Amino acid sequence: MWLLIKSLHENATTAVKWNNELSKEITVKQGIRQGAKLSTVLYKRFNNEILKDIEEANIGTYIGNENVTSPTCADDLALLHRETTNLQALTTIVHNKTCKDRFTINPSKSELVCIKNSKRTTATIGDVNITMGEGQIKQVTETKHLGIERNESNTPNTQERIKTARKTLYSLLGAGLHGCNGISPIISFNMWTIYVTPRMLHGIEMLHIRKKDANDLEMYQRKTLKQIQGLPQNCATAAAYLLLGAIPVEGLIDMRHLSTFGNILQNPESLEFRLAKRQLLCKEQDSNSWFITMAEIMEKYNLAHPLDYLEKPPKKEKWKKEYKTQLKQYWHESLKKEAQEKSSLVYLSMENIKPGKPHPVWENAKRNPQESMKAAVKVKVMTGTYRLQTDRAKHSRGMISDKCKLCKQQKEDVKHFILDCENLQNQRSYYLQKIRTILQEGPNSSMIQHIFDNQRILLQMCIDCSHPEVATLIGADIQQIEMVTRALVNALHRERTALMAG
Repeated sequence: MWLLIKSLHENATTAVKWNNELSKEITVKQGIRQGAKLSTVLYKRFNNEILKDIEEANIGTYIGNENVTSPTCADDLALLHRETTNLQALTTIVHNKTCKDRFTINPSKSELVCIKNSKRTTATIGDVNITMGEGQIKQVTETKHLGIERNESNTPNTQERIKTARKTLYSLLGAGLHGCNGISPIISFNMWTIYVTPRMLHGIEMLHIRKKDANDLEMYQRKTLKQIQGLPQNCATAAAYLLLGAIPVEGLIDMRHLSTFGNILQNPESLEFRLAKRQLLCKEQDSNSWFITMAEIMEKYNLAHPLDYLEKPPKKEKWKKEYKTQLKQYWHESLKKEAQEKSSLVYLSMENIKPGKPHPVWENAKRNPQESMKAAVKVKVMTGTYRLQTDRAKHSRGMISDKCKLCKQQKEDVKHFILDCENLQNQRSYYLQKIRTILQEGPNSSMIQHIFDNQRILLQMCIDCSHPEVATLIGADIQQIEMVTRALVNALHRERTALMAG
């Protein structure tokens, strides 16, 4: 191992690239490789003497018998203490050790934050004076440690996180992530999950999350997921999530808690593992301890108590599969229950949607942008957000008639728009005949007349053919029926819009 590390660093060179031109090579005679995977581990070994001196001083911060004075990763070192005098002593230890090793820490690049705790009396900003050598450490209201913003209340700055997420989202517009007139909502959602969510929620599981913080983040995610599906903001939230197989922000934060706990389980010799046992055994249920929060989360998802997992840690793959399955199932059932209470979602079939999987209406159209645009119209009908005369009349307090503006005979509801309006009959007949042809080639051709005679089943098939009752009667390729009904609804929409505009 020593020879391997030595060979990686001897005769190392570096160069500067500017305007597509490289400078002459510069020989690197000290330090570690920038950006290499081993570099953080190697720097920890170099930095270990400082951490040992801090621990041996025996004036640090303890949780029970465990010393937690100096959480560190590579050169990112934090010192924790409740008393100013001891905090100054710890800073002096660091300064003296670095001077002995012939490198210095710049006081102007170090920051001091006073964490407020309702259960303890703490100093306020301006009361603490800590120096590093001859320089004074600047006192601030928030600072960044390991990429996580830490403020006085140890809560996430949700507005900054939303700004970061929005900037990341805007940077993806060139890749087609801009609503239903771009790439498929399924692909857009995958891009959101891969690029935006990690930046928005980075390290949030390490902070104290208030209900307001979670609500702000949830509101932003909810708004975005509706936009990429071309849905109005008054669409039922449960529908927006179920159509994409998405999970609310609360679930995503819980997933990060469970993932972090899984990392702790894989390291029985670690400080975090010992702290987990200590806190779960000693702390009361109303404690703010991270591990007590962890126990509540695991109870919510019907997982065993954390102590059971600490006694017999599962393998990483098994743990990941277990908590993800339970979490997805929990939110899927919660969203389904919420959706079933919405009268606007009466035509949205949820029985065949699997946890974490998108609805067939999006899955079937994901490879073609034009088909995605057609599906966007159908999704509005499925979620009850396609504006018809009955909707306008309902919210106008009698000022607007609910009669269809095309035929002026019946009230314009979903059934009238899809099946009855005479002015749309040409488009309707063409696509219904295509459906008949597909059904005739299927195994249940004898049920064609029954389907077309039953207006309720025919309407459900045209809006969402994945409904179990309809799928059983059809017996044919659901994807073909979905494609034709998608074209039918889009054709009716275009014809209606053209006639009303004319």
